[in-house]
Amino acid sequence: MKFNVEETVTVQDYVEFNACYILQANNIAGKTFRGASALLTGLQRLGGGALIILGAIVLIGGLIAGLFNAFGVICLMCGTYLIRKSMETPRNRAVKPYLDRLTGEEQNTYMRFFFDEDGFDVFELSGNSSYRYFILTDVWEDENRFYLLEEGKLKFILQKQAFVEGTPDDFSVWIAGKTGKEIVKMR
Repeated sequence: MKFNVEETVTVQDYVEFNACYILQANNIAGKTFRGASALLTGLQRLGGGALIILGAIVLIGGLIAGLFNAFGVICLMCGTYLIRKSMETPRNRAVKPYLDRLTGEEQNTYMRFFFDEDGFDVFELSGNSSYRYFILTDVWEDENRFYLLEEGKLKFILQKQAFVEGTPDDFSVWIAGKTGKEIVKMR
């Protein structure tokens, strides 16, 4: 069986890998915030709602204008923060710091991959390389990409929509057989 992938790897591909990597490293891959801690999420939402209600009551009542108005505003701000925080997923929290660090230096990279029985070849502007499957220590898969890792570090990203020959579904089964590794499903 042969597979051919022609793609332009983008900054967004690296952002998605970073999210998967952080979630995997923290052993929470594929879980939502609610799945990781439903009790904490519920408490955050309940506390946030209570603070918003308290803040509104204090602002409307305004018995001692200066002190109570300031307290009301603080309650509203804290309540809003807690509710917004409870809506975040681990994926969003993982990606945000990485997005904040992007400097614009990252560039899109055109690549071609040819996979056959013995190994795979990679063609890019900086040069060509050939690899054997044993170098891949992990293969991760999310909805749109495969991530090929060597010793825990990202080696290549394959966009599923970029398969020119073969299908991503067939590739998933095939690469697991070639590497002897189970594909790690990411969300």
